[in-house]
Amino acid sequence: MDTKANNFVSDPYKTFFPVGTLFALIGGGIWFFSGSEHYPVVFHSQAMIGAFLFSFISGFLMTAIPSMTGSFAARKFEVNGMLALIIVSVILNILEWNQAFYFIELLSYLLLIYFAAVRVHFKKAFPPSFFVLIFLGMLSGIVGSFLLGTGWLETIGHNLYFNGVITFLVLGVGSRLVPALRGVMPKMNGGPKKEYIEFGITGLIIFVSLIGEAIGDVLIFGLLKSSACLFLAIRYWKIFSFTRPTGRLAYGMWGAAYMVLLGIILKTLMPAYATHWIHLTYISGFGMMTFTVASRVIISHGRFNMIFEKKSITPILVVLLLSLSALLRVAAPYFDYGLLLKWASAIWIIGTLIWGYVFIPRCIGLISNN
Repeated sequence: MDTKANNFVSDPYKTFFPVGTLFALIGGGIWFFSGSEHYPVVFHSQAMIGAFLFSFISGFLMTAIPSMTGSFAARKFEVNGMLALIIVSVILNILEWNQAFYFIELLSYLLLIYFAAVRVHFKKAFPPSFFVLIFLGMLSGIVGSFLLGTGWLETIGHNLYFNGVITFLVLGVGSRLVPALRGVMPKMNGGPKKEYIEFGITGLIIFVSLIGEAIGDVLIFGLLKSSACLFLAIRYWKIFSFTRPTGRLAYGMWGAAYMVLLGIILKTLMPAYATHWIHLTYISGFGMMTFTVASRVIISHGRFNMIFEKKSITPILVVLLLSLSALLRVAAPYFDYGLLLKWASAIWIIGTLIWGYVFIPRCIGLISNN
């Protein structure tokens, strides 16, 4: 294996970020090309969760877990195996073989669990405490995919897969990166053990709330989930800290953090428009945070000069475009629904293309750090 090929294995983000960007364009851009006679909601949701976000999740975790656990880098069969599963899931999505799609998703989450498990050596050092939420995210993906694939308790499966997975991962990874990008690292007086307990209890509350929302009182369980998310945002994200962000990526991370919470809370308080409010969380929350985290990974792992992060206009443009896309999507049911969907989709495409134009060449080595 030559050096360049080896880099794509040892640094999996170089493989998965470009793939995820392509699927972001396809999954988010489908509305711009769809007509009034075709409403591809299933394709859109599966493409955004199972292809776009999952590709970035895989790239980030398969790059970060080895360094965070002091273990060995990704291996060729792990990277290629995950890439194959993502591609197969997209094909199944296009063919509308939905049950098969979810079983492939199940295998993908199991592969991530395996990837992490073989690298965590509890006798040497415990993994970071926020890994508790990462595990719960993977568990949500496994249970949700299984239920949707079998057609059993589909309402629970839908909430765990489409809402639980990304929520847990963003809450977990955000606990490290939201304050770090702003130069505010949380200090825990109780030490790591207390962190594990807090993440564990809060995570379980969110997991139970996701199930409760699906089969019980949406308002009560939604408020319980919102309260748990708000606790983590205050306690670990330091979301109300007035420390000035250290770079332009930090502004994107900070704004995304607020949008994640705002979308979750408004979805709970206005359940009749839940489908629309949740896009505030997904587009300007999860989407913006995904591109922001990916930008930092590319800059830091590619050893690019950090001045680039502070001076580049790209993070600001992407934040503004994704925010506008989210607002148009949320406003769609109040105006011309189809037209605003197309505008929101078009602006999402532009934002993704701008991010990809600047960062993907740096990701795959077309632009060096010299």
